[in-house]
Amino acid sequence: STIDSRVVSPTSLRVWNSTDGRLQSRVDTPAPIAAMILSSDGQQMLAAGGDAKLRALSVPNSGVRQLLAATHFSVATASPDGKWLALGNTDGSVRTLSLGDGSELKSWKAHEGAVTAVAFSADSGELLTASEDHQLKLWKTGDWSQTSSVELADRLPSAACSLPGARKFAVGDSQGRVAIWNADTM
Repeated sequence: STIDSRVVSPTSLRVWNSTDGRLQSRVDTPAPIAAMILSSDGQQMLAAGGDAKLRALSVPNSGVRQLLAATHFSVATASPDGKWLALGNTDGSVRTLSLGDGSELKSWKAHEGAVTAVAFSADSGELLTASEDHQLKLWKTGDWSQTSSVELADRLPSAACSLPGARKFAVGDSQGRVAIWNADTM
């Protein structure tokens, strides 16, 4: 079924079936919801609260579970295959988690500046991180080893996403520019 999700108050996330209008799920948090991610398969909604907790909402069965607590992160993304979650932090660290059970896969110091964007490749085989240190870095999923990096001398990256069907990423910067980066030539 098709879903429609929206924040109806700063502390409530509700998911409706857009075909019949029935409320399917609801998550209430003690602190405002700061970000939401819908998994590409439409099965999970991740809601990040200002209370430093990440909640996973199972869309089909309306189950809610706390995926991660007592952590701080500035950016987050889910892998297209629904296996992983990547969290970037203001201290330059990156954490990867299993979306299946919430277990931590790896935590590491990825950058010297705050992580400003994280994006998985379209095939979930790589993770791109961007930072206030003006660097883009590419990591191989699974062992999370760094495979390449690019210095962005005059750009402060602020957002990133993968492009479908290619090893390419779109990276936006603080001046509103967008550049396409090919992972094969980084």
